[in-house]
Amino acid sequence: MNNSEIEKLLKQLIPNVNSNYYIECQGGGLTNNNYKVSINNDCYVLRIIKKSSEKMINRLDECKNNKIAEKLGIDRSYFIIREDGTKLSKFLGDGTTLRDVDFKEEKILIKLCKELRKLHNSGEKFENKFSPIEIIIKYENILKASNWVFYKDYLEIRKKIIKLLNLLSNIGVNEVPCHNDLVPENCIIHDEEISLIDWEYSGMNDFMWDLASFSIECEFNEEEDLKLLNTYFNGDIPSEYKMKLNIYKVLQDFIWSIWGNVKVIEGEEFSEYAFRRYDRCKHGIKNMKIN
Repeated sequence: MNNSEIEKLLKQLIPNVNSNYYIECQGGGLTNNNYKVSINNDCYVLRIIKKSSEKMINRLDECKNNKIAEKLGIDRSYFIIREDGTKLSKFLGDGTTLRDVDFKEEKILIKLCKELRKLHNSGEKFENKFSPIEIIIKYENILKASNWVFYKDYLEIRKKIIKLLNLLSNIGVNEVPCHNDLVPENCIIHDEEISLIDWEYSGMNDFMWDLASFSIECEFNEEEDLKLLNTYFNGDIPSEYKMKLNIYKVLQDFIWSIWGNVKVIEGEEFSEYAFRRYDRCKHGIKNMKIN
């Protein structure tokens, strides 16, 4: 997108904007491109979505959910978001995008769990439901429409995933507002508080999904998983939640491996990523002795 197109967008988002601005490309994520926009003494981040994300993400749901997160004080980037996914956020200039190693520090982990509990215990209702089986079917249908050749043992592994979903139903699923894409890069510390950004995959889900997502993306070991659970539950961990954490980690590897293959058919280099997550999913199933 060139500067004149960006200027046109800015005038739609900020009606009184003048031409005294500076635009700097910030790269982007897997589903969007970002630009830093300086207007007088204020700085913003303009997010423009990639067309390839339209099949994967419901931008109307994201818009409504993100506004709830702002109301709760969990996303402090003070944004304008349109229903097509175009978003203008305040640039948290002295904020720091966190990395997995940062969460080895106890005080950072405590801050994150505080924000997660605020979200999960808010009593708010997100617009949509993040259903693992529905997402699996959705991504499978995208692949089938492109005549994708699935992994040789895919159907066998899929059957075991269904067994894990049934096991979760028996344990009990606690549906609350969830972020659902809790990678460290979506956590920014600013004024000693953590903001959670990028609510593209948000929806009602079991809160353990967020903890499992965070554990995977930080590559936590068993000891670090226990520390995460102790921090979130303030030392009082219900017995079944250790199992739920492991189940959701396996489910996420399965789902995001399919997602990765969808990105492959869109022309992006995700084959190695998809296979790595699929292979780790299989190891997780084996360790849990799911036959």
